[in-house]
Amino acid sequence: MEQNDVEREEIRENQVRKRPRKTAGSQTDDDNPSYSCLNMAATIAAINQRLDLALSKFQEIDDLKENLKDLQKENIDLKESLSYARKEIAELKEISKFHKGAIEALDKYMLMVCRKMLKWRGNVLSGSKVTAERTI
Repeated sequence: MEQNDVEREEIRENQVRKRPRKTAGSQTDDDNPSYSCLNMAATIAAINQRLDLALSKFQEIDDLKENLKDLQKENIDLKESLSYARKEIAELKEISKFHKGAIEALDKYMLMVCRKMLKWRGNVLSGSKVTAERTI
């Protein structure tokens, strides 16, 4: 009978050793609830830090979008100014061509007048009043 008692105790020990684990919760949870709360607080703090970083990046993106809009508007204004300047330069070139032609005509006229005056002066100095009057 002793042998039966020994066998029974062995069977009981095996049964105690083979008790099923609790299925609730993960196997990584600690039995100490204060440790898991501290771990959760650290995790939440890390998440908050990442969220703050992401939000700051969104603000930077918004600022960059605003700068891009300003630069695009300035670019449009500069293009309009350039177009206006090109038109003004073309008009000034046309005006300068007109003035150049007028100056050349006046130059020819002045040369002709100077030649006539020199001719008239030469005739007056030589004493011929009739020819001087005819040249004018």
